[in-house]
Amino acid sequence: MIQRAALITLLLCFAGSVWSEEEEGGIEAQGGSIRGPRISESKAEADCKQEKNWPICSDEDWGPKCPSGCRIQGLTDKTDKEFGKRIETIKQKKKKKKKKK
Repeated sequence: MIQRAALITLLLCFAGSVWSEEEEGGIEAQGGSIRGPRISESKAEADCKQEKNWPICSDEDWGPKCPSGCRIQGLTDKTDKEFGKRIETIKQKKKKKKKKK
């Protein structure tokens, strides 16, 4: 049963590819290309990539600033602080256990 389903699927794929090749005026004739449009970045985005120290941004700063680096730096700093607090808590608990022994 599974072999029949696989065979039918294979035949349908083959028929679809042959059928699409026979049609004239395909996507290439209409101006399309195989890879699609290329993404070009603006000058502001290119400048943002060079910056290393981003200020922490709020959601209101999304438009006027470079959002990717700014938001990522803010999220990284926030997560770093959270992990630092967790590590300190673990260290304190470890010290308390050593004192009890």
